[in-house]
Amino acid sequence: MKKASLELASLRRSLDRGRSLREQVLIQQFAEYLDAGLTKALKELEELKTLYDDILLRNEYSDVKYYIIRLSDSPEIMCNAVHQPEYDFQGNVLQQLGDLDESARYMHFSLIATDDGGPAVFSWTKERGCPESIMSLHALMECHTRL
Repeated sequence: MKKASLELASLRRSLDRGRSLREQVLIQQFAEYLDAGLTKALKELEELKTLYDDILLRNEYSDVKYYIIRLSDSPEIMCNAVHQPEYDFQGNVLQQLGDLDESARYMHFSLIATDDGGPAVFSWTKERGCPESIMSLHALMECHTRL
């Protein structure tokens, strides 16, 4: 999706046609900022894929960490995603994605159906992960189970 969005860069840059000079400047600044962020994210995702490929090829998973929530019912929808959490589950700031000088940290999420329920799996790498987001989720779940 990042590659496809970057391919639309020329279209985004043409959206200022017929606008006032001020609007054109704002549109071009936004397009430049967006393209820089997309380029950075694509580079980081390619690096992350290389990291996971290396882990898989070496068959060495000690740097992959995970947190599993077991579900009593099978989810009707399954999914898998990778994201860069900006906030933890308690609303604390984890990272500023707008800071292009800093590498983003990533969290992976999978929701899987099994015969006896299913797991919601959060995973990350020791090198590029963002485990603080899960620690805040764990704290909330502990609090909820004590009620």
